[in-house]
Amino acid sequence: MVCVLLLNIAFANANSSINADCHQSPLIWGWIDWPPFIYQQADGEFKGIDYQIISKVMAKISCEVTLSSYPIPWRRQLAWLEVGQIAMMNGASKTPEREKYAYFSIPYRSESVSLFIRKADLETRSISHLSQLLDSNIHSLGYSKGSYYGEEFAQLLNQAEFAKRLYSDFDINNFHRLSNARLDAVIADSISGAALIKQLELSDQIIAMPGMKIVTGDIHIMFSKKVVSLALIEQVNQAIKDYKTSAEYQQLMQTLTRSP
Repeated sequence: MVCVLLLNIAFANANSSINADCHQSPLIWGWIDWPPFIYQQADGEFKGIDYQIISKVMAKISCEVTLSSYPIPWRRQLAWLEVGQIAMMNGASKTPEREKYAYFSIPYRSESVSLFIRKADLETRSISHLSQLLDSNIHSLGYSKGSYYGEEFAQLLNQAEFAKRLYSDFDINNFHRLSNARLDAVIADSISGAALIKQLELSDQIIAMPGMKIVTGDIHIMFSKKVVSLALIEQVNQAIKDYKTSAEYQQLMQTLTRSP
């Protein structure tokens, strides 16, 4: 069987109808610029660890995939995936709420999040657990609504004292606010957060709080139940298992551990 993989955004439109048979119609993959996991270069070419893994996996099962014609914010991706407007998304944690409308592949990597603060505040804002934030001088915490930051964060959301300290925006805006002292801290993916800080040339100002890395667990490809079948998920899972035994995958994981 010939492996075909369409990954040219010129052919994609997030508003297109999607055929449930991936061999007849490309599955629309929603994405957001998220280095080093997935990002688009100036020439239009896509790069990134998630991009490479998922591209290889979907090609292995001869399933045509095309990226949405423009980046889609995370919360909108979730909403569109629920109604079948996109078929799949990368970098997803499995939660009971999402399982109502989505299938999840087996894990293809793991994830952790960190609390980022200004270097100048390191001595005065040091905490080791999120629950300590309630008794700290961290009064404003930037985050991205709809993202998963672990069970402790999810539980704390139910506490009014914690929720009132939260400020939701894209990571890039949150880090700018942090550098300008308009936020006290930002919670973000450990690796992509560090990469974004480096990209923004804020490494001399912002640091991940030592000893505050929160392991959020496994990361999956998330598929819309309105678009794909469980039979396809089984094929994807086998392809992930096979790919994870390859030297290429091992090299990618080593690259991930060396990321800023």
